[in-house]
Amino acid sequence: MNPNCKTLVLILGGLTSVALSGCVSLGPKGDPAALYRFGPDDPPSSAKAIGPLRPPVDLHVDLPVASSGDRILSASGARLAYLGGARWVTPAAVIFRNDLTLALASHSRFEPLEGAGHAGRHLSVHVLTFEVDYADGASGAPTVHVVAALSARNDADVDPISMVIDARSAASQNRVGAIVAAYGKAVAEVTDAAVVLVDAQSATSALIAVHPGGS
Repeated sequence: MNPNCKTLVLILGGLTSVALSGCVSLGPKGDPAALYRFGPDDPPSSAKAIGPLRPPVDLHVDLPVASSGDRILSASGARLAYLGGARWVTPAAVIFRNDLTLALASHSRFEPLEGAGHAGRHLSVHVLTFEVDYADGASGAPTVHVVAALSARNDADVDPISMVIDARSAASQNRVGAIVAAYGKAVAEVTDAAVVLVDAQSATSALIAVHPGGS
């Protein structure tokens, strides 16, 4: 192992320590210090509004600390490590939020709240897992694993509508480009589900408003 590699130790729950190696032997082949991003090529600002002005939705997105930055986290059994020679062009949490913003702006009946203001509707995406899974060892093509808890609510609602998405996307080969493409597919599965959820929550709220006593 390169002596310049650093090891980051995370204390989980104050009880368990997991070492995350800065340079990884199980990682894929790729250009040194190459920068990548997952998801659509178009930035959120390029999304075209659908129809008339739509009501805003307030977004809350968070990723695990170990995988929210610009390094790509991998797992092989109990071993967690960062892929060597590859980074996200910006922190993964920023790219993920941009992808969600673009999905809402492009496909939802709502639009993301930008800047200061108030939105009566809220969408929370709590990402629980965001990593490359080498279940078959270092030589095999890995699978990108993304698990997210989604919740949509209206200020007038007592209970939100919630769901958990477990997205897995197999990389075609053990190379960074293929892994990044798999990230794009897994994240798209989550953002598509978020769009469906916030629109479904809106329909449910409208139905309750019309029939407050039920059927």
